[in-house]
Amino acid sequence: MKNVIMLTCFLFLFKIESLISQPIPEKRNYALIHKQTATWCKYCGSWGWELQDSLEKNYKDIALVISLHANNSGLQNTLTKAWNDNFSVSNSIPCWYANGIDQTKWSSGNVYEYKIKENIKMEVNKFSSATVVASNSFKYNFNGDSISVISNVKFFQNTTGEYYLGVYLFEDSVLFKQTTLNGEEIKSHNNLLRYSLNDSPFGSQIFDGTIQNNAVYKLQFPNYYIDPKKVISKYSYLASIILKKVNGKYLFVN
Repeated sequence: MKNVIMLTCFLFLFKIESLISQPIPEKRNYALIHKQTATWCKYCGSWGWELQDSLEKNYKDIALVISLHANNSGLQNTLTKAWNDNFSVSNSIPCWYANGIDQTKWSSGNVYEYKIKENIKMEVNKFSSATVVASNSFKYNFNGDSISVISNVKFFQNTTGEYYLGVYLFEDSVLFKQTTLNGEEIKSHNNLLRYSLNDSPFGSQIFDGTIQNNAVYKLQFPNYYIDPKKVISKYSYLASIILKKVNGKYLFVN
């Protein structure tokens, strides 16, 4: 579920509560698109950079488009490593996924950009029109360098399983080195996964068992401290994602 709230320059705020009332969870699917990337990867900083930029612009209203740094990248952290270990089926970089499914087309060591775009478009369109399992809404407030979130998760069909909700902090406009075909440059990195608000890479458990249609669950993520020294950019946002744990893996739901 792409439930995004911008937190521009949030670390300079003190005891300012959100003016956004918690809405009712919307019965709608939002896709997840992620690029597996690295700061040392020259293709990630050239044609891969342009491809990711086009995806961010084309799908900003119907998907959460993010970058996950892997394989000793300068912007990798324990959270992005856990996500890459969970979702990735390839060690190749760059690589693109939609809803946790690899969409990268390789042939003789080459990547077909047009095919990646085509595959992602098909997956996103299919997901957008699919039956909604669950979605969520949240509200937040600040207290110094801490942030608290309260979320409602609503299920729109009978289901069973072990479901989780993660609330994450992403950063934009992070100035950092990036290798390109022309050497190393300083680039502005966007949509970087930085924090999970309960320190678990895959969030908090919503429920484990049989869930009835129209069931609503309330989850709280209280007083999560964000160390200003570890936040590179002043431009950040929160987004929430519903996952389902199956055989030790966390599958994207909404």
